[in-house]
Amino acid sequence: MLKKIISVLLVLVTLAGMTACDDGNYAMKYNDTSISENEYLYWLSTYKAMYLTYYFGGMDTDEIWNAEITNGVTAEKFLEAIARENIRKNIVCIDLFDSLDLKLDKNTIDKVDTYMNTLVEKAGGKSALNSELSAYGINDSDLKEICLSNLKVQAVQKALFAEGGELMLSDSDRDEYYRENYVRVKHIYINNVKDYARDDEGDLVISSETGTYKTRDLTEEEKAAKNALGDSIYADILAGGDFDTLMQENTADTYMNVFKDGYYVTSGSTLLPTELIEKAFEMTDGEVARIDSEIGIHIIKRESLVDGAYNDPVNAAFFSELEATLQNIKITEYLSEKTTDVEEKNEVTAEFSLRTCSPNYNYIFADFNGEEE
Repeated sequence: MLKKIISVLLVLVTLAGMTACDDGNYAMKYNDTSISENEYLYWLSTYKAMYLTYYFGGMDTDEIWNAEITNGVTAEKFLEAIARENIRKNIVCIDLFDSLDLKLDKNTIDKVDTYMNTLVEKAGGKSALNSELSAYGINDSDLKEICLSNLKVQAVQKALFAEGGELMLSDSDRDEYYRENYVRVKHIYINNVKDYARDDEGDLVISSETGTYKTRDLTEEEKAAKNALGDSIYADILAGGDFDTLMQENTADTYMNVFKDGYYVTSGSTLLPTELIEKAFEMTDGEVARIDSEIGIHIIKRESLVDGAYNDPVNAAFFSELEATLQNIKITEYLSEKTTDVEEKNEVTAEFSLRTCSPNYNYIFADFNGEEE
């Protein structure tokens, strides 16, 4: 679970709900930007809903919050600490919005006004909407500010990575990340478990329920033949046989006929079974390995990385998240250097906890587009 939690934490950094004011009544503050205790409760409630959805299947029990995540730290303490840190990062972003002299255009603000009016109508009036929002410590005015603040966070991140921006990605940034996080793998797959079902005429059978081709279990004789084929191919490769030729002639992984240079995978990729990904990262370039899984025989070869492969349109599917992931890493490091200067009133934030607050599933603005997320 720890790996799963860490893998999506950067997504949460883009949330925000701050106001640039300071009346002495705040939960957190950075320069002239602060959040009230009500806004803090709202964001804790929002993070709780996201955590329950991402990690716990919607289950909200003491057993979940008491579960040990790592080194004796409970899920509640671990995730609450991350929520607080992400809120600090967003306070910094809102402050940067002003220091970078950024502005929200009128069209964007009008869209927010229209959206808020839509929420009021759907709820049956402002009082009804505020009654719903009170569970999260806010009212409609607070929610509008939260939405505007989220747009400011997005504007800051866009400005930082724009041409000439402080965090603008360079070709060397991309290449370094590519070489540190990807391996290239070719795959010969022998399915010794199932085959497609055929009718008496030899035609493939389509399921009336799913609309997909039906499969059947292999007979023991067929399994033995598949196993012998896998043994033979692996022996041929170890004896110097051409991997690419054997792959094109024998693999049941039809995508290898499309991506003939192989798959570019990270440790979190789902293009291949997990055990194959893990093995590929243990191997050296040119090395071949055989892995038997519950779905068949896999013979993989790790190949050297091709220069600039992430720029090749043919490989777009493998690198669809490279840019966003690299940006998230850079901005997280950038903001983390500044969050140590965020002032937190512990006597205020200590009054609220993930365990006890109401999860906010209904008013989340991770990427405002004029519709509720």
